[in-house]
Formats: sequence, structure tokens, C-alpha cells
Amino acid sequence: MSPQLSSYKRDRQLQELHQSAANLTQYACMVSARHIKDGVLRGQFNRDMAYYVRQVLSDVRNGRLRVDDGLLRIQAEHKHMQKSSQDIGKQVAGFVSGSVVAFSGVGICYGSAGLACGFAGVPMIAHGTNNMYENGANLWEGGSDVVGPVRTLYHKVSVAVGGTESQGSMAYWLADLGLAGYGVLRPVVKPDAWKLFYRIPADHVPAYKLMGNGARIFEAYIAWLTYSQIAEEAEK
Repeated sequence: MSPQLSSYKRDRQLQELHQSAANLTQYACMVSARHIKDGVLRGQFNRDMAYYVRQVLSDVRNGRLRVDDGLLRIQAEHKHMQKSSQDIGKQVAGFVSGSVVAFSGVGICYGSAGLACGFAGVPMIAHGTNNMYENGANLWEGGSDVVGPVRTLYHKVSVAVGGTESQGSMAYWLADLGLAGYGVLRPVVKPDAWKLFYRIPADHVPAYKLMGNGARIFEAYIAWLTYSQIAEEAEK
């Protein structure tokens, strides 16, 4: 390779390195604004990331690090931050979804005077509160492997019948899907339904018809996340 070509390649690599460094710094600011509400902690996070980027660029300039190695470090940090941000987003969505399912279960028990409590209300309350616990604990601890008491019960039942804990988790998430499906398809009273003595079938519509578009999209997103967890567990 000629010296001129080698110099051109290095210039291109340096340009790519500086662009990646700028993208990482910008993305870090966006992520911190989305997930860190405390202004002091957010500022500290942004300063730490800026320092890391400057250190990599300084090591490249001073010859302590090759240009392509510096680029790999910047890109690896960017990917790590993207995954962390996605994990936090999923955990927040899981916590919110859990609270919705739990409150729906309470509503079913109350609205049916206990008649639908056993087969739908109580399981929805149990799964919803368990999802709130798991996702809330993961957010608090910065992890992703917390197992709540209800999923632990599924693990024990699965092992007791000759299965594995992984299969217990899959059964738990399949039940999650079923309960969520019941929640959006269950009949609820229309807002303009007029009652004389008792409700008739014409007074009811599936719950999803009373949801806004945002709520429907959120339910579809949660269903996709749950299906992804099942598929990921099945591959193990």
C-alpha cells in the first residue's frame, strides 16, 4: 500500500471515529434526558460519557490506541448504551402493563360480584403484581434477572411434573398472553348503555373497542415483548 493511500485510509478512519464519537455523545444526552430525571445525576452521566469519549480520542491522537481500535470502543459503548436503554424501556412498559392487568383484575372481581374472580380476576391480579415486582426490582437494581414469587411458583410446578424452570417461565408468559387477551376481549358496559333492571348483551362491547389507539398500540407492544421472551426462552 502506497504512503498516500495509507494516509487517505487513516484520514477516513479518523473522520469516522470523530463522527461516531459525536453520535455517542449526542445519544448519551438523549438517553439521560429520557431515563434520568434527577438533574445532578443526569449532568454527571453526561460528563462521564464526554470524558470517556475525550479519553479515547486522546489515546488515538497520542498513539496509545490504533484508530480502528478506538472506533471499535466507541461503537461498542454505543451498542451497550442502546441495549441498556431498550432494556429500561421494556422494564418500564412491563411495570405499567403489570399495573394495568392487576387493576383490571380488581375491576373484574368487583364488577362481577366475585363470579369471575376465580378464573380471571385473581390470576390477573397475581400476574400483574408479579410483573410490577419483577420490572420494578430490575429497574431499581439495574438488572434483568429478577424472578418474582408467582413465576417462581410456575418454576416449582414445572420441575415437579418433570419439566424445567425454563419451561415454567414459558408457561408463565403464555398465561400472561392469555390473561392480556382476556383483558382486551372481555365484555364491558358501553358508556351510553341505559339500565332499567339489569344489563343485557347489547349493553356490552369488547374492552378494546373502548380503548384509544395509543392503548391498543401499547397492548400490541406488550404482547410482542411477551412473545419475544417465550421465543428467546425456547431457544435456550
